[in-house]
Amino acid sequence: MHYLIYIPGAKQQSRDLLATVGLSALAPLGTPEPHFAPLGEVGAGPDGGHGMLVLPWFNRDGNATNPPLAFTPDKQRWVAHPTVNYWLGYWKEQPPTPADLARSNPVPYPGTPRKLEDGQTWILPNTFAQEATIALGSDGKPEQRSRYKHEDLYALGVPMLDMLRRQMAFEAAEPHGDLAVDEVEPWDWAKGYQFLCYCLGLNYRVNDFIIGELGLLLHSRLFEHLAFATDLMAIMKLQNELAAGN
Repeated sequence: MHYLIYIPGAKQQSRDLLATVGLSALAPLGTPEPHFAPLGEVGAGPDGGHGMLVLPWFNRDGNATNPPLAFTPDKQRWVAHPTVNYWLGYWKEQPPTPADLARSNPVPYPGTPRKLEDGQTWILPNTFAQEATIALGSDGKPEQRSRYKHEDLYALGVPMLDMLRRQMAFEAAEPHGDLAVDEVEPWDWAKGYQFLCYCLGLNYRVNDFIIGELGLLLHSRLFEHLAFATDLMAIMKLQNELAAGN
C-alpha cells in the first residue's frame, strides 16, 4: 500500500500544494489530481495540529493497493522531514511495494532488477541503457537525442562512473604512491546515495527522504548498486579487453 503525505497548517487542495514542499514530482502535470482530506475537520495530524492529508496519486494498476485517506496513528508510521514542512506516513503492516510506487507499468526507464533492503525487487535505471538517436544539434555538431524525458541521467551518471573508477583504482594500488591514507579524498558515498535516489525516482514515486524512511538502501551495498546503475563492471571489462587486444 502506498504512502500518504501530511502538510501541517495547509488548507490548499490542489496539485500546487505539493510543489510548496518540493514534492511536485509525486504528481506531475498530466497526471490526475491528488486526493485531499483537511485534518482540521476530521481530527488532529501526526504533529498534534491540523493540516492537509494528501494522497498524491490514485493507482489504477491491479497489482497496487491504494490506502484509505485517513489518519490512523495506531496502524501507521509517521515521520517528519528533518528540514521541509511535511510528514510521510504509511501502514506498518503494509509498507509500500515497487508495484505501489511505480510511475507506470512497465516502469519507463530500462535498468537492472535489484533486490533492496525491503526484500522487494526494484528496477534501477542504467545510465548507459537509455536509447538515443544521433542527430545534428543547433550548432551543427552531432548530439544524442534521448527518447526519455530525463536526459540528466546521462549527465549525472558519467561523473558518477568516473568517481567509482577512481575509487577502484585507488583501492587496487599497492602502495598508494606517495600519498598517506589520510591525504586521499574518500569516495563521496552521500553523493552516491543521492544519485541512486535520483535513479529510483525516475521509475518510482520516491525521493531521498522516502527511500531513507523505507530503509531501501544499505550503506555497505551503495557501491554495488552504483556499479549496476553506471554499468561500471561491463565498461571496465570492455576496456580491459580492448587493452589486451581482444
